Amino acid sequence: MQTLETERLLLRPFRPEDIDFLDRLHGDMEVMRYTLGRLRSHEENVAWLKLVLGLHERDGTGPYLIVRKEDDAPLGRCGFSHFYGYEKDGVDYFYWEKVYNGPEDERKKAKLEIGYSFVPEAWGHGYATEAARAIVDFGFRERNYAYLCALIIAANTASINVAERLGFTRRGDLYVHNQPALEYGCSRKEWLNRNN
Repeated sequence: MQTLETERLLLRPFRPEDIDFLDRLHGDMEVMRYTLGRLRSHEENVAWLKLVLGLHERDGTGPYLIVRKEDDAPLGRCGFSHFYGYEKDGVDYFYWEKVYNGPEDERKKAKLEIGYSFVPEAWGHGYATEAARAIVDFGFRERNYAYLCALIIAANTASINVAERLGFTRRGDLYVHNQPALEYGCSRKEWLNRNN
C-alpha cells in the first residue's frame, strides 16, 4: 500500500509500532460506539493490527493510519473494508469480513466499504472528510473500483454528514452488526463526473 497525502494529512499503512495508538483509539467508547459497540482489549488490538497488515499484503485494502502533517500526531484510521451479508425476510444483514457467519452460497452479498474513525480531539476539524475524500478518490482513480459505500449506523449523524459531504447518496436501509444502518454510496462514474 502506498502513502496518500492531503493538504493537512498523511494516510499511511499501519505498522506494528502503531499498537499504542490503537489501544487509545479503540479504548474510547465514544469512538467505538458506532463501530464495534464495545471497547477492544490490547490483545484484540494486536490481533486487529495483524489482520490489517495481512489485508495490506493480500489486496491492498484495510484502513490507513491518519497522521496530521504539522505535528506527526496520529488522529484515526480510514480505508476500505470488505463487508458480507445476506437477505432474510426482505432485510439485508451485513457484517465485517472477519465476523461474517452467514450463508456461503448464492445468497451471500458483498460490499466494499469506506470506513473511518478518529480520536475525539480530532472531531469537528474536517479531518474525516479530508481523509475519506483521498481514500475514495484513490479507490476510483487508481484501483478502478466501480462502486464504494459507507455502511453507517443510523444514529451516527456525524458519519452521515461526512458521507453526504463526499457526495455519497442514500441507497437504502439495512442492518450492520445487527444494528439499524444506512447505506450511502457512489459509483466511479458519479465520482469522476463530479470531481474532474
